Amino acid sequence: MTAANRQGDLAPPNSARTEMSLRRRLLLFLLLPLIPLSAMLIMLIYWAIRSATTESYDRVLEGSALAIADRVVLESSTLVVDLPYAALQMLTNSAEDRVFYSVQIYPSGEVITGYRDLPAPDFTTGNDGEDRIVQYIDFRGERMRMVAIRDEALSYAAKQTFVVLVAETMGQRQVVLERYLRRAVLAFVIGVFLVSALTLYAVNLGLRPLRNLAQAVRLRGERDLRAIRRPVPPEGQPLVDEINALFARLEKALNSHRRFVSNTAHQLRTPLAELKTQLEVARLEGTPPDLSGLSGRVDGLAHLVDQMVLLSRIGEQPSGVDTFGDVDLRVLAEQAVAEWSLRAIEAGIDLGLQVEAKAPSRVHGHQSLLLEALGNLIDNVIKHAAGATTATIQVHKDRLIVTDDGPGFRPKGSNESSVQRFGLSIVHEIMDLHKGRVTQNLGLRAEVALIFDGEDDLGSKGTAP
Repeated sequence: MTAANRQGDLAPPNSARTEMSLRRRLLLFLLLPLIPLSAMLIMLIYWAIRSATTESYDRVLEGSALAIADRVVLESSTLVVDLPYAALQMLTNSAEDRVFYSVQIYPSGEVITGYRDLPAPDFTTGNDGEDRIVQYIDFRGERMRMVAIRDEALSYAAKQTFVVLVAETMGQRQVVLERYLRRAVLAFVIGVFLVSALTLYAVNLGLRPLRNLAQAVRLRGERDLRAIRRPVPPEGQPLVDEINALFARLEKALNSHRRFVSNTAHQLRTPLAELKTQLEVARLEGTPPDLSGLSGRVDGLAHLVDQMVLLSRIGEQPSGVDTFGDVDLRVLAEQAVAEWSLRAIEAGIDLGLQVEAKAPSRVHGHQSLLLEALGNLIDNVIKHAAGATTATIQVHKDRLIVTDDGPGFRPKGSNESSVQRFGLSIVHEIMDLHKGRVTQNLGLRAEVALIFDGEDDLGSKGTAP
């Protein structure tokens, strides 16, 4: 992934778009489904209460009709109804509703007693031969619930079929339905509020480790880049790991900055002191300063400054088209030989190339930085390998080796030049950026190897946001 793509994933700092908080998002995802679920449950509750109320009142109507049917007798081929007191009491159990009844001869429809205009249902169609029908009717401009029971009155000589009709207005049913529905909805709303409160508490409790983590980071000093060792849920561990990795990268960058400042102070002190001493000697002796020598020292100082600027920029995200990619070590070595051959010849050194790797010598890296590292090693040979006549760049599968026939490196702490020490520091920094390493010997025939370890991870620093 390129640096541009990685940066494209980050929202601009002044963007008008504001992300919804994780707490609000969780509450929204958890509680928003309660709206359609609540509507569906309320409809189910309404249906259940209505069914129970209707069934209860229908049984009362059916009981009244059965009580009336039991008192219908056939006397001398004439139906006689002795309306029982219990049936009359059931029919008048509500002050809000009106009850209508009728006993009729079936199928002629002749009314024996009751309301003559109360319509009887058709028992012959759509009833599967049942003798009881419960249905809604419109009677005298009102919606009613009616029970119709078909029965027979028997005597010794004859029998007669009759129908008992009992209808009731629905005012009391609606009152009871609304009463129980209000109670059920109230209980349901209380339950929803309790669920919402418990959800809010659970979300806050679940996000507490993140708040504790944020507080732990906020209370740290600006130089405290230790890894976070705070217990977090498994879902938050990847975030902690990434923060710790970021702290590690920042600490490495700060250490590199400190080394750069320290190296700058130490490396500039010696050439400036030498330059000042030469000028003081010329002033005390009253002789003109050696302009050629001063020019050489100024050129060396300028080169040292260039090296320090390069070192300060190593590790920054490369820009432009020359970023991390596949680098052919053989082509890289050939390019270095072509650039440094003339200066090597002027210094009396034969710069050669030796390719020892049979397999393709390709690594993942930054072309310009690797060329700079190789150039620094060649420059050290030209300027500081006293008596060297040959220098060779060896190309292997996973490394580049620069050798010369000079006296070799002096032990650590010896008085080698500032530019030489700084040139090797740059090489080390470039190889650190490529997650590689630098090895060098301390004997005769100096040898410096640039070794590339773990090519699969190379370039990750160069493309980090």
